[in-house]
Amino acid sequence: MSIRHFNEDLNRYIDNVKETTGNLISTYEKGVFILEHHAEPENKKYWEESINQNRVNANQLNHCLEIMKETSDDREKFDFDKSWKDFENRLKDLTNSAHGFENSGKFLPEKQKPNWDSQIRVYDSQIHPEIEKNLKTVKFILQFKSKYNKENLARINEIVNQHVPTDVSDIDPDAFSKSYTKALREFQREFKPQNLWDVFMELLAGDVHPSPVERVSLMRQLDGEEKSQKYF
Repeated sequence: MSIRHFNEDLNRYIDNVKETTGNLISTYEKGVFILEHHAEPENKKYWEESINQNRVNANQLNHCLEIMKETSDDREKFDFDKSWKDFENRLKDLTNSAHGFENSGKFLPEKQKPNWDSQIRVYDSQIHPEIEKNLKTVKFILQFKSKYNKENLARINEIVNQHVPTDVSDIDPDAFSKSYTKALREFQREFKPQNLWDVFMELLAGDVHPSPVERVSLMRQLDGEEKSQKYF
């Protein structure tokens, strides 16, 4: 994720969540096929209602993301904390309904249960981790947009583009360190964010990544410059 492509990144990660929930429903549809061929028919109502509830919860989860994306451009109307809390509740609903459907495997004969567990019981091992991985970036972007107005975001983008090269394949280490230090210092001087480095690295992720050694060196250099310059 990079501030150079903020909204594009937001769309991409939201689409990743949609794709993941779509994969979940596709997997559960395969589970219905297994149940219809191997489970007792008197339990059919349970798994049909269960998969339908998962479809509803997945749609509501994705709709919630779309609403947050659309409203995030208007900071006066966008209440991030409230919106994200609502989203977390939607995710909990999907988690609960997913567990409910996966428990339908109890209706299968014993010899079919290992196949169910390996192919259908995927929420905790595959789906939820993938959703959470993408949500980390979605949350960061939405929080950032709720904190800074368009003018601020434009200025932050200017800082990044002015000081940090897009192509670092041929840049020498000294120039690399100086470019980061200048951008970090300017960003901190103007916006004074908490957890400066973590925030700035999120902005730059996908473009350039200093090594842990370079990171420590840069932060020491930045700290040293702060002591000799009155930015605060």
